[in-house]
Amino acid sequence: MLRPTPRVATWFLNQFGPASEEESELGDLVEQYQRGHGRLWYRRQVLSIVFGTLLRTARENKRSFFTGLLHTYLVWIGLQIMEGTLLLLIDFFRNLETSQYFSSGAGGVEVSLPYPFGTSLSFQGPVPILLLTIALRVLTPLAVGYYCSRSAKVHPRSILLAFVVMFVIVNLGLIAISSVFIGDYSSDAGATAIFLIKISISLIVTCALILFGGMRGQRGLSPLSLKR
Repeated sequence: MLRPTPRVATWFLNQFGPASEEESELGDLVEQYQRGHGRLWYRRQVLSIVFGTLLRTARENKRSFFTGLLHTYLVWIGLQIMEGTLLLLIDFFRNLETSQYFSSGAGGVEVSLPYPFGTSLSFQGPVPILLLTIALRVLTPLAVGYYCSRSAKVHPRSILLAFVVMFVIVNLGLIAISSVFIGDYSSDAGATAIFLIKISISLIVTCALILFGGMRGQRGLSPLSLKR
């Protein structure tokens, strides 16, 4: 009886793995797994295949690949500016004594929300404004992922994965820097741990939203345009 392959790794391979002309490589992987290799070995091989394909795609299509990344990044920045401007205008017209993002006064609802580049903003205010803020935080990464898949001239899956990888690397670097500064200015190890957990969760949620938006954006695209 055949062993089922790890679901998440297999999904990842099916979404971002090599094109059909390289299916023999995928068949060898499954065959070796069925011969007795472990689940950890399978996951390592999947990562090797997917990111090897990604690097090969980037080398073979440098101009279109990095142009697609740049355009997606600029759209991300533009949406973040629009989002921040809208929330600041709402904050201004509500005549709060301090910015809602850094308010520590009583009243309202307080939650931490994901934000790009390794930060997690705390918000305290009325429920309608809170819901609007959450909606914007969710819609922005969804829109970025959708745009990345729909606008790419070639290899939308590769560009989507590359953008998410770049996003993770930048955020991990900023999380590391933030943890150093927090450690220097705060002796509360518990507070530091909570802060790191919050921004790590924010990073995971944001990446998931970008990928989900990208998967939605790929619907209706021709199979040829999705090949590497």
